[in-house]
Amino acid sequence: MSEMYLALLRGINVGGKNKLPMKDLVEIFIRAGCEDVRTYIQSGNVIFRASPGVSARVPGQITTQIAKSFGYRTPVILRTAEQLMVPQAN
Repeated sequence: MSEMYLALLRGINVGGKNKLPMKDLVEIFIRAGCEDVRTYIQSGNVIFRASPGVSARVPGQITTQIAKSFGYRTPVILRTAEQLMVPQAN
């Protein structure tokens, strides 16, 4: 069963440094086994669905593939939709 995740990539497309086209980033996530991959503007934030097994490997795979394809390393932080929920005030 797949779950919704948000991947936060540090330092992507900031100040003209570490350029990474979002269509390329989407393709990297798809090749890593993610589904329903979408990006948010040019921020390097990616929303996707994946099984727990796939999501466990995503940060390392994405970091490695970006380094291999674009020549720099960037941390990848994953959060589930549940982790991002803000508790409602009573």
